[in-house]
Amino acid sequence: MRSVNEIIADLEESIQKASELRFSVTQYVPASNAPPDEVLTAMLGIRGVLDALDEVVVHVLRLRGRARLVASEKQFAFESEWDRELDKIRSARTTRSEYTGAKERMSEANLATYDAHHLAVRAERVAAYADSAADIVRKLHRDVDSLRHDLHTIIRSRAFESNLDR
Repeated sequence: MRSVNEIIADLEESIQKASELRFSVTQYVPASNAPPDEVLTAMLGIRGVLDALDEVVVHVLRLRGRARLVASEKQFAFESEWDRELDKIRSARTTRSEYTGAKERMSEANLATYDAHHLAVRAERVAAYADSAADIVRKLHRDVDSLRHDLHTIIRSRAFESNLDR
């Protein structure tokens, strides 16, 4: 299984790649008075960028899914371990002569499960970062798709204008 740092580095690399792809489309943007064939060529170039962005989006979403799964597994493992520790502490109470209150027993269980809790919290942080990365990559994808849609609208309006001229 990959380490937390490797997953975060992979997410950061994916965000960087998506950002580079997003801002690479400026090379395809035609002039406002460009002929339809130039606009169509720009649309095709942008479609290629969208295809590459689709791959990045899918990759980040898969990472996010895995991170969410690991976070829920770690949280379940922590809660199960905490319950077992609390049961052990309760049953050990009958063998001890001193009285322990509920807060003391909970503190003992917290101390006994510190490592599992730490892993659960760390896994949740990675999952939250993966959520954020997915949002960023989707936004970049929407930006490029909006540009493609705008060019498509320009082509349709010019086709409509040429039909009116006939």
